[in-house]
Amino acid sequence: MSQQGRLWDNEHGLHIAAIEAGTGSVTRLPNGGATRFTFKTPFKKTPHVQLTSDFGTNTQRRYVPFQLYLLGNGAPAVDKEGFSVGIYSPVGHTETFRYTAMTILEKGNKPSPGPSKPRAKL
Repeated sequence: MSQQGRLWDNEHGLHIAAIEAGTGSVTRLPNGGATRFTFKTPFKKTPHVQLTSDFGTNTQRRYVPFQLYLLGNGAPAVDKEGFSVGIYSPVGHTETFRYTAMTILEKGNKPSPGPSKPRAKL
């Protein structure tokens, strides 16, 4: 499950950033390989991805130590289409996490709605 959004500067007509946030789960594989997650819509530039463990999904179970990490396996761990996550834990253990992917865009994709206000000189 994920949500997408865009940040616009209406005064200057600039598309500043693209963002996607959601949840996922990853299971430790016997070979220690990564699990691939795909964005709803590919980003125009490779985004920054942040993972956060979601400890609130199952409070009744016994805690198992683990580490989540972005895993590249010979390629970038994050690209415009998605990201790969690994987990260090006992084989077969599954954890849920939340992620945020964001990229900053340098040029606007929308024409300016009108003249911008003059900037004050310092």
